[in-house]
Amino acid sequence: MVTDIERAIAELPIEEILQSYQEIPLGNSDYQDRVFVLGSQITPARQFRALALRLRDRVNALREAYYNLQREDIDLAEMGEKLSGDELGKYERARMLVDREQKLSQRRDTQKMVDDALHEVNTLIALWREVPHPTREQFEAEEPIHFQKSLQRQALGITGALESLADMGLAVNQKGELQPIENVLPKEIR
Repeated sequence: MVTDIERAIAELPIEEILQSYQEIPLGNSDYQDRVFVLGSQITPARQFRALALRLRDRVNALREAYYNLQREDIDLAEMGEKLSGDELGKYERARMLVDREQKLSQRRDTQKMVDDALHEVNTLIALWREVPHPTREQFEAEEPIHFQKSLQRQALGITGALESLADMGLAVNQKGELQPIENVLPKEIR
């Protein structure tokens, strides 16, 4: 059974598949961050908060990858030492070779995740530099505006897909067609 799986994997165009999506973001795209992380917020203070939360998440993911890679390097070095010695039994050696191969094969995915996270962090930092950095007092002063407009949108049924379209500057007219939001919704609601 293992040899069947091994043969099937060997026949797959894995390198071609992996290479084909190297330039495609597997996390958020720049557009998603600009329109849905930043643009979906009603007030500048909420924009700052949303960017800070997303930045924290991405930086924490990078830190986690960094520490995992360090542990993996230690594991691989230890495996190399043990595999070059004579103290392992036949099955321990076979099991360790499989573990080593698995760790090495996962490196490419980890590198893709790191590359995507670094790209997104740089995009988020650029957006973060564009928005005002409120104090706690300024943030709290904008909260009534945020909640009033947010609840007003909900009361009007502008939630889910309609809210996402509004974030993109679009609205659905009575015919079901996409229109610039200013042609459909009053400014107070946007």
